Amino acid sequence: MIIFSPTAGIKFFSCLVQLVIFSRISGYNLDTKSPIFYESSPGNYFGYSVALHRNRDGPMVLIGAPRANSSVLGNQLHEPGVIYRCEIANYSTCSEVILDRKGNTQSDRGNDFSYYDKKDNMWLGVSLDVQQNGGQNDIVACGHLWKNQFYRQHYLTNGVCYVIDRELDPNSVTKLVPFVDKSKQSLQSKIYYYAFGQVGTSATYSEDGKHLLLGAPGFYDWTGTVVNYPINYTRFYDQYRDPIISDPPVDQNPESYIGYSITSGKFYDNNEMYAAVGAPRDGDSHGRVFIFKPTKSPSNKLLVHQKKEGTQFGEYFGAAVLGVNLNGDRYTDLLVGAPFSSSDSGGDEGKVYVYISNGMGLQLFAELFGENKPNARFGSAIANLGDLNQDGYNDVAIGAPYEDKNGAVYIYHGSSVGINVQYVQKISASSISSTLSGFGIQISRGLDIDSNQYPDMLVGAYASSNAVLFRAQPVIQLFAKLTFSPKQINTNVTACEFQGENVTCVNVTACLWYAGKHVPLYLEFENDLFVEHPSLTNLVTPRGFFHRSNKAVHSVKQKMNLSIGITECIREVLYIRPDIKDVITPIQLLYRYNLTEPKEKNVGFNKHFPIIDPASPTNITSAITFQTGCGKDDKCLSNLVVKAEIIDKHKLIPVIIGKVSTITISIKIVNLGEPAYLSELLIYLPPEMPSINQDFCSTLNDQQNQRSNASLICELGNPLKKDSEV
Repeated sequence: MIIFSPTAGIKFFSCLVQLVIFSRISGYNLDTKSPIFYESSPGNYFGYSVALHRNRDGPMVLIGAPRANSSVLGNQLHEPGVIYRCEIANYSTCSEVILDRKGNTQSDRGNDFSYYDKKDNMWLGVSLDVQQNGGQNDIVACGHLWKNQFYRQHYLTNGVCYVIDRELDPNSVTKLVPFVDKSKQSLQSKIYYYAFGQVGTSATYSEDGKHLLLGAPGFYDWTGTVVNYPINYTRFYDQYRDPIISDPPVDQNPESYIGYSITSGKFYDNNEMYAAVGAPRDGDSHGRVFIFKPTKSPSNKLLVHQKKEGTQFGEYFGAAVLGVNLNGDRYTDLLVGAPFSSSDSGGDEGKVYVYISNGMGLQLFAELFGENKPNARFGSAIANLGDLNQDGYNDVAIGAPYEDKNGAVYIYHGSSVGINVQYVQKISASSISSTLSGFGIQISRGLDIDSNQYPDMLVGAYASSNAVLFRAQPVIQLFAKLTFSPKQINTNVTACEFQGENVTCVNVTACLWYAGKHVPLYLEFENDLFVEHPSLTNLVTPRGFFHRSNKAVHSVKQKMNLSIGITECIREVLYIRPDIKDVITPIQLLYRYNLTEPKEKNVGFNKHFPIIDPASPTNITSAITFQTGCGKDDKCLSNLVVKAEIIDKHKLIPVIIGKVSTITISIKIVNLGEPAYLSELLIYLPPEMPSINQDFCSTLNDQQNQRSNASLICELGNPLKKDSEV
């Protein structure tokens, strides 16, 4: 746990990190046993924005605290907001990213572009992003409540963003204030044009890295817009004349909040970059998402190529948006959060709409709900984690920051058809720490920070001033096979010896191998082999056994060292009990296997120790049949013909009890079909008529008699072969 010291110096903070070890909870390959906690002063909203970053100093986390006081500016400003950097490898220090060294000063830029800062309470860190593709990995951080002191005590909430290079060099900072043009603060004194634009409410670098897109939901009487900074690679940003500031689409209603969220992607087959921007109060408060080219149009209006609309009043459709290629084709797909979506029985459960692109347009594919818990606000944040399980498809994380009061994050896997609608992992705040709150308000883009080739994830928990780093473990797939030799049990062949007795036996071979990307070359597995495990049968005593130290055992355990892609096997002899009766029902064997836990499992996170893919079973069963002589299907179609007659002198007259002392009955059974196994003859006699000759038959006990109402049971042979007679 990182705790910022109140007596820290100007730049660096004294920190304490606690690498907390928890018992493993159910999940997939984001490790929840050893998360890294970052914590700041209560109430500064530390964790409201988060990002993972890497530069020449190595990997680090970036965390926005929009209500924090700056140690750089001291008492000059009240809660301007701060971006912090915290190291991964070196847990001893965190530092403030220096974006601005000045207090509230006047900037004379000439003509209509001069302004006077009001940086107090500007919420620096409301949005944060790191450039990914086609650029130089610059970082942008915004404060949407930055104010221009237009006149004395007359503040215009234009908003501000700061861009800093990947090395976080304070001398590289560029300050972006696209809405300071005095001539455009209002239109005809009736419409607030730039005045309360709140640029930077959302911020993202385009998928191709060539545009910096800033959402401004307060623009034009809170209709909203997107400010587009085309990026040139000379590291120069013109603060005043380079941005493309488009008016809202034609006939757009005020208070739509266009720019509340923003993403980008190549959604169509023309291979061009588009922006997708959320307007959660548009469409009669159902919410909309507009997709448009981030270029200047002749009419200076956003030219909408396609739009999507929510289905429920007030669900805030468009509060979060994410462009991501889910199915591995050429097109970017779109996820849209509606965190206030409500059911009849609850409220504010939230949901996420998933749209898949076919190149011609985006079509609704699925709706995701998490666990559909009241007040969860599932869909408040959506992040692209990259290929978390290395199956070739991008995976996503979705935040539900108020689920069960503390918050939760859900992980969904992409697939060849789009997305698997069942989440593969849920990380509940309460399962990590009882103090977390607002967990899932923001989630970082996935980035491998520990060099195991698997992307990791940072989650903000602003209400408790926390951020939590989760690291991904490698994923392996397991493949197993269970075979027998011979393939059937022949009880007439007794080729093995056990305790001085010749018995029937079968050779059993259990084989295992594993595969995976960026996984260890060698792994150890624990193997268990069971004969008629209780989970497979209700038999009290299994009909087969293994041999250990001259004793019969029904399971064996063995460790096995495997090399990736190489099959290894364990071989055992299965002995068949000599007194076996049921030679019809196959004998089932259970082969169970799992990774051997590393010896140092309690010392912390092991970035190389893999997780087994949930799609890979950790046990298999296989049944070996008996050689019955009943055809290829092993189904015995027997045909028993029964003939009974009285063979003494009384056979032609009624038998009167008391007059006759004995009666002899001849019963013949002939099997005209395939062998009959476990065949029995039940004879029903009056209670007053006991049997005398019991060479082949036995009297049923009271319990057996209650089940069948019969008196005698006669075994006919096991088996009674074809054309045999008894």
